[in-house]
Amino acid sequence: MNWINSLEEVNTKGEKLKVIIEKIKTDSIISQSDITEKIVIKVNDGENVNDAINKKTKCKIVFVLIQGKVGHLLDLNQYPNYSVVLKYLTEETIDSIEILKDEKATSLYGSRAICGAVIMKSNNKKLKKLIRKSLRK
Repeated sequence: MNWINSLEEVNTKGEKLKVIIEKIKTDSIISQSDITEKIVIKVNDGENVNDAINKKTKCKIVFVLIQGKVGHLLDLNQYPNYSVVLKYLTEETIDSIEILKDEKATSLYGSRAICGAVIMKSNNKKLKKLIRKSLRK
């Protein structure tokens, strides 16, 4: 949650996008096999459950690019071709960035989003064409 909280403090969309792109690249170092399905966490007295989970587990932020009715999960381990898409995420092509934490993230994306989710929305037609062209290669 620390990363999500620090992202909320970034003021400009351009800076947020830089931080997001760097995090997507960094998270690609954590493979799915490093993330366990069964999690046993001991929560200390007075400790927040989500903080305890984040301290004890390796988890990744879920990054999604939504274009109209199409959502792209920007997980470079699962979809390595999306690495090309990252260079097209700019202030001009991204309309909004929404940060989801806790129940909001898990209700939409399940346990995979226990560390949070970042939703980027774009109606940019040029970006849509660039992504389609990049993913065909």
